[in-house]
Amino acid sequence: MKGLHKILGTNAPRVDGLLKATGKATFVEDIHLPGMLECKLLKSPYARARIVRMDTTRALSLPGVRGVLSYRDLPRIPVSTPNSPHHTYRVLPEEVFFAGEQVAAVAAETREAALDALELIEVQYEILPSVFDPLESRKPGAPVMYPDLPNNLSPSNFPIETSRGDVEKGFKEADVILERRYTVGVQAHNTMETHGTVCRWEGDKLTIWTSTKGIWAVLDIVCTIMGLPETSVEVNAPYVGGDFGCKAGQTEAMQAVICATLSKKIGRPVRLQFTREEGLTLPYHSVGPLYYDIKAGLMTKGARPKAVEIVLHANQGGHNVAGLEATYVGSGAVSVYQYENCRFQGFPMYCNLTMSGSRRGYGDPEGFWCSEQFVDELAEAAGWDPVEWRIRWAVRQGDPTATRLIWGELAGGDYALLLRTGAEAFGWKKKWHGWGIPPGQDGPIKRGVGVALSQHITGSNSELGMVRVNVDGSVDVFSHAEEVGQGIRTAMAMCVAEVLAVRPEVVRVTKASTSFVPRGYGVYASRGTPVIIGAAAKAAEDAKRQLMERAAKILHASVEDLIMENGRIFIRSQPDKEISLKRAATAFGRVGLYGMGYVEAPQYNPATKRPLWEKSNGALFAEVEVDTETGDVRVKKIVSVADAGVLIHPELAKAQVNCSIMWGLGFALYEDAVYDFQHQGRMMNVQMVDYKIPTFLDKENFVTIIVSDPAHAPTYPLNMKGLGEAAMVPVAPAIANAIYNAIGVRIRNHPVTPGRILQALGKI
Repeated sequence: MKGLHKILGTNAPRVDGLLKATGKATFVEDIHLPGMLECKLLKSPYARARIVRMDTTRALSLPGVRGVLSYRDLPRIPVSTPNSPHHTYRVLPEEVFFAGEQVAAVAAETREAALDALELIEVQYEILPSVFDPLESRKPGAPVMYPDLPNNLSPSNFPIETSRGDVEKGFKEADVILERRYTVGVQAHNTMETHGTVCRWEGDKLTIWTSTKGIWAVLDIVCTIMGLPETSVEVNAPYVGGDFGCKAGQTEAMQAVICATLSKKIGRPVRLQFTREEGLTLPYHSVGPLYYDIKAGLMTKGARPKAVEIVLHANQGGHNVAGLEATYVGSGAVSVYQYENCRFQGFPMYCNLTMSGSRRGYGDPEGFWCSEQFVDELAEAAGWDPVEWRIRWAVRQGDPTATRLIWGELAGGDYALLLRTGAEAFGWKKKWHGWGIPPGQDGPIKRGVGVALSQHITGSNSELGMVRVNVDGSVDVFSHAEEVGQGIRTAMAMCVAEVLAVRPEVVRVTKASTSFVPRGYGVYASRGTPVIIGAAAKAAEDAKRQLMERAAKILHASVEDLIMENGRIFIRSQPDKEISLKRAATAFGRVGLYGMGYVEAPQYNPATKRPLWEKSNGALFAEVEVDTETGDVRVKKIVSVADAGVLIHPELAKAQVNCSIMWGLGFALYEDAVYDFQHQGRMMNVQMVDYKIPTFLDKENFVTIIVSDPAHAPTYPLNMKGLGEAAMVPVAPAIANAIYNAIGVRIRNHPVTPGRILQALGKI
């Protein structure tokens, strides 16, 4: 995109780079307030139980303990969000629905004293029947979680069923029909910084510092539960040490209510910082475990896809904190290929496990693990090269696609381009020898190659942007865009600088605080770039309009004759007639000026009135080596081709994609929550030594190709779209397809562990 932009497409320094590199960035753990107490939580050992009696007397008498909370001390108002309208969890419940759920809190002078006090709290439980499997939860006679939901089906304010065309007719017309079942395990987010929150009262003013990407969600939940006016609460997000979807506000609000209640009661600030074990077990997990039943039919001629039907059963957990799992898992399979007829049914079932919620890619890694393997099975049944089949039948711009199972049109993207680009860089035609023919073997080591596509939502809801041009010509951007490692503040400064034709270093993005930034929905659903930064860019355009109008009066010219460049405004035909941004900003006194901008997603096609769904699209090629004696898998090469719209920062974009590949490796081969279903469904691998994740020792030959084309993001300001989440979605299915190419046996149960490989080969 050279020539179109002066700043976008360059590698500007990260605005937070120096602070993080020198260890001076402030995280919640770094906050030390005078007199601050430490809080610890007591957790239930049972998956389903009712508290009969709780005695905190001995805990309160322990030296150093200043306060104890139980369900008796907090309002019985559930934590809820617009996406979880029913049966969300209470902060300190009287009835628990999964092992490890918090039931009491202690504030003490030290963490050690608080931990000692927990052991002195006496709790008598009535143990109730539990269920851990979403299929079992739906069966007649299964333990009922909530009396008004006798079928254990979690409600949602979004549809969990969709159809297009006539599926039965499509199957009758098909020559080849396949049916398969895939399963997906459970993953924790495992952020390097666990959840942490500090609360302090000053009179009637509550200030909260919390590790979150959803300051406004935290504020809304805290105000609702504690009955506080919005004006009396301030929520701040310091630097956040990783998110991956788990810090959207619900868990942080739970922490804040506990800390705020203790702080109010005791009169001192209180901090609650999760341990590694708590960080792996208390926040919601990924979508799963789940069962994914899929049936599809093809015509023999051209291998044309006629119909697809998916039925999903997924764990919702003991409480509903999100309510969108089924809709996201289901959207992918019906949205990427030109099936003439589609039907999806989702059953998010209450089970006595940790809640399910958004984990990076929110349902798409799980859904595409299933659907992209199934596409390979279809291509094999039809005798087609899997790359060629995808090129022929992937959706194109304007084709029907769905988000949250709501049908619209694909706004932009070119799967054929992504596939052809990746295939050439990967050497697909040289490495792919046909179905049942692995590309190489060295004794027990077999090599294989695979491919997969991805699609993920990029942008949702509305956003208000606000910028201020200061009297010295510098620029402030007021945004709640939390920096969770993705570089959003750097990218935002670059985009605002691009619009205002100034250097990025004169643009400052404010800290995330509810006291002075506009309301917003948070950094999720890959909406940070197109919607949040997009709103800031539109606010900059509004500021630019005002500056140009002021300059026109000073220079006695029309706005159309003016050019803004390098911090100055001049007449196109008379470049020596100019004024600085500083003078334009102070033309009517030393007050500067404000610009406002608004972005709403999705946009609509004026002709069809259907939503124009912007999607992040990608293609990924994988080459693996499988040791058929040990079951070990080595990923030898990855070629990832990502669709970015207009590329903002090449190095940050490449880093996002590379880290997404690493994330996908963990999802494919390592990460799986292990539960002890014989003892109340406790998660067993609750430390990083047991919960395996990949490291950069697993990184071999990663090739990242980013396609930058404004036509691929036509509806957003500056033609931008999200990148990182979609890049991780195809990693696991591409690896699984490569493993099948290597060993000739399909692994449909996730993740692909050595044990499952050896079992599939009949060796154990």
